[in-house]
Amino acid sequence: MVSQNREAPRSYRNPVRPGDFPDPSVVRVGEDYYLANSTFQYFPGIILSHSRDLVNWRTIGHVLTRNSQLDLGPSADSAGIWAPDISWHDGRFWVAYTLQTPTAGLNCLVWAERPEGPYSEPVILNRKSIDPSIFNDDDGRRYLATAYGTLQELAADGTRLLGEPRQVWPGTGNRCPEGPHLVKVRGYYYFMMAEGGTGYDHTEVLARSRAIWGPYEPCPYNPVLKPAGPGHPIQKTGHAKLVLTQRGEWWCVYLGGRPYGGKFCSLGRETFLGRVNWTDDDWFVIEPPALEAERPDLPWSPAPDFSGNEFGDAGAMLQWETVRNPGPGQCLFKPKKGLVALANQVLARRPEGFNFEALAVISRPLRSPRTRAGLVVYGDTVHNLQLGPAGGRLELVRHRDRDREILAALPWSGTAWLRVRTSGQEYSFQASVDGERWQPVGPPLDGRFLAPESIMTGSLKRKCFTGLRIGIFNESDPAETTEFSRFEYRAAAGG
Repeated sequence: MVSQNREAPRSYRNPVRPGDFPDPSVVRVGEDYYLANSTFQYFPGIILSHSRDLVNWRTIGHVLTRNSQLDLGPSADSAGIWAPDISWHDGRFWVAYTLQTPTAGLNCLVWAERPEGPYSEPVILNRKSIDPSIFNDDDGRRYLATAYGTLQELAADGTRLLGEPRQVWPGTGNRCPEGPHLVKVRGYYYFMMAEGGTGYDHTEVLARSRAIWGPYEPCPYNPVLKPAGPGHPIQKTGHAKLVLTQRGEWWCVYLGGRPYGGKFCSLGRETFLGRVNWTDDDWFVIEPPALEAERPDLPWSPAPDFSGNEFGDAGAMLQWETVRNPGPGQCLFKPKKGLVALANQVLARRPEGFNFEALAVISRPLRSPRTRAGLVVYGDTVHNLQLGPAGGRLELVRHRDRDREILAALPWSGTAWLRVRTSGQEYSFQASVDGERWQPVGPPLDGRFLAPESIMTGSLKRKCFTGLRIGIFNESDPAETTEFSRFEYRAAAGG
C-alpha cells in the first residue's frame, strides 16, 4: 500500500536520508535532484535517490547493476565502493567512485543518459588516492579532484586523465583530508574537503583561489561544518557537497551519525541537509547540524510511503542489496508472486530508525537438515543476529567476532513467521506458525555489538564503515533454495 501526505510543513527533519546512506553526493538537473551514496561490499553498487525538494527522497535504483561493472568477490567487508560523486555534463550523468580491492584502490568513472541508467562499463582513471570528484569548469575543461587535495585534468569525453596530478591544497593539517569537491562561485574556486577521519573528529574544511591550480587560501572560519558539541544528537559531520537550487538558495548534503545508548551509531552514517550561508567577505559556512530546521524554498514533494509485502513491489525492492555479487540462482526476485528465492546469500535493506518491526515469512519447510534460513539483523560477516529454522528446530544465533552462539532453540517444522522488534539498542525476536499466535524466542538482546564502533574496537579490530541492515539469509551445503513469501518493515514511534 502506498500513501502520501501532501501537507507542506514549514520545517524539515534531519536526517533526510535516514539509515546507512554515507558519503552523499548531490546534483541538480532542472528541478530534479539526484543523490548517490556509497554501498561498500553490497551489490548492486551505488544507491541512487531522487527528490524535488531536497527533503523527501525515494530510491530509483543503483549505478552498478551488472557483474561486468562490479566484481565484489575479493572485497572485504567495508571495502568495495567508496565515496561516489554524481554530476551532470553535456547531456549525461557521470558517476566517479573508488573501487577498493585487496591490492589497490581504483578510481573509476561511468556515465548514462538517464539517472536510473543503464550506465556504461567503468573506465579506470587511475590507481592513486581515493574519493574522485568531477568539476566541470565554465570554459569547457574538466577536472578530477581526489583525496589529499589533488587535482588533475580530465579529458572531455571522460575516458582518461591528462597531464600529471598536482596537490593544490593539503587541507588544514588534520588527518585524512578526503571527500573533495570543487565549486566555482563569484569568481572563486572553492575547494572543500572532509578531515579527521570518519569518526567523531569528522569536520568539513574549505579553501579558495582565483585560479583553479591555486594558490589556495584556507577559510578563516574553518571548519565550516562540525558537530555542535559532544552531547549533540548529530555527530561525525562532514563529506559535504553543495547544490544551488533553481530558486537561488545554496544548500549542502553531508554525512553524520546519530549516537544511541552511548557512542553507538548503529544505523551507520546518514545523509543530512544543511543550509549554506555566505559571509560578507565571500566565504561560506554551513548551518550547525540540527534535527529540525526551516526547509528549502522548493515545492513540497513528499515521497510515497510504502507498507505491505516489499517482495511484491518492484519499487520497494530497489533498496535491497546482497552481500557481494550473487551467484547464479542465489537470489531470484519474483514480484508477481511476491516472493524471493535465496540460496547461500544475504539479502537486506537499511532500517530507517532505531525503533522498528520487521517480519519475514518462510512458507515452505526446509528440506535439508543442513540448511539454515530466516531473518537476519546484519552488521557484517561476523557480527549479526539470525532467527530461523535449522535441522528440525528454530534457532536464534548470535555471531560476534569469532564466536557463534545459539541463544535459544525451539522444536519447529513447517511454515515460519519470523519477527524482530527493536527499541533503541534492544532487539526482541518472536516466531509464529501462522502469523497470529506469536511466541518469544530468547531474551531481549543488546544490539550495540552490531554498531560500527563496536566492530572496530572488538577483538578482531575490523574496519567497519557501514551501518545495520535488516533482511533474510540462507546458509546451505549443498545449496538449497529457500522461498520467502513476505517481508514487511514498519517504523515505530521514537525512531
